Amino acid sequence: MTDWLNAGGSHDALAALVAAETCWDAPPGGQGGHPQWGDHPDHPLVIGGRFVCPGDVAAEDVRWLWRGYIPLGKLTVVDGDPGLGKSMMMTDLAARVSTGAAMPDGSPGLDAPAGTLLLSAEDGIGDTIRPRLEAAGAVMERTLVFDRFVAVDGERLPTLDDLAAMEEGIAAVGARLVVIDPLMAFLPPHVNAYRDQDVRRILAPLGKLAERTGAAIVIVRHPNKMVGMSALHRGGGSIGIIGAARSGLFVAPDPHDPEGPRRVLAVVKNNLAPPAPSFAYHIETATNGAGRIIWEGIVSFTANQLAAPPADGEERSALMEAMDFLRDALAGGSQPVVAMKQGAKAAGISETTLKRAWRGLRCTTTKDGEGAYRWQLADAPAA
Repeated sequence: MTDWLNAGGSHDALAALVAAETCWDAPPGGQGGHPQWGDHPDHPLVIGGRFVCPGDVAAEDVRWLWRGYIPLGKLTVVDGDPGLGKSMMMTDLAARVSTGAAMPDGSPGLDAPAGTLLLSAEDGIGDTIRPRLEAAGAVMERTLVFDRFVAVDGERLPTLDDLAAMEEGIAAVGARLVVIDPLMAFLPPHVNAYRDQDVRRILAPLGKLAERTGAAIVIVRHPNKMVGMSALHRGGGSIGIIGAARSGLFVAPDPHDPEGPRRVLAVVKNNLAPPAPSFAYHIETATNGAGRIIWEGIVSFTANQLAAPPADGEERSALMEAMDFLRDALAGGSQPVVAMKQGAKAAGISETTLKRAWRGLRCTTTKDGEGAYRWQLADAPAA
């Protein structure tokens, strides 16, 4: 009930919704339970529990904005350092949504063009957001920026307490994508981002908004300073933030060339589908001077590899040598693990570096008919 009121709902509207539902009646008063609906001496309606049998609910398929990455009607978190193009990536997706274009991996987009609602605390509308949308080919009329909230005491930056106004914006453009960038800027003053209870209390109504409107709500965060932690734990604030999301993405420079232009988007968690491959991209300058995302294709890095501390030049060189060794040795199909380790040792590659290269290339281990273990590339045929 508190979440309903915080989102702008009224007591009367809530009572009307409850009255319209088919609920499991509580036992009559005097029998150890609550009064029947409408039997309370002081109130015409008593708010009580609502219980639903899953067998009475129609089964539904998960719907996707970008299959395997961003589900519709759910929360998605995108983590990454400043300057890697996260906001630009969101305008790229907004443009695709506005035209019904395919997603970056070539998978189908939405069935029809739709709108996007942006909450942006770091980019100006005229000098950054609009030029980026134009560079990405967006239909401008299908994008709204929730810029200010007008209250009785004046204007202020919107917060996640303003869900009723946010829902109005979603309805105005038929938004299927909502971007909150960055999350910390839009948390109300009473919310401690590092307190799990606070975070879950403010994100639960946001998740219900996504479910109710069918929009994919994407939360953008900066990572914490805990270098070396898994990607799941690198996002700023409470672990409850990524816990509330059904999908989590991580953005970082290419580990093989951290000073270069290539960035990588990887899946941290996905509760709704098998792990999707990581994607590389870089940023180029469009004719209007704005930056835009150029997607390069699938790469083999995992989110945890992206979150790992950068290796020095000598370590990177050894790792790349080991990865080249594995690619060449396994190009024709699987090979015995014993033979691979012997070959690597003869080539001066340590077993530790070989294992890192094995993980980086997403190699797999199989067992042949004689019980011997074999390695193979993820996309190579078994022997």
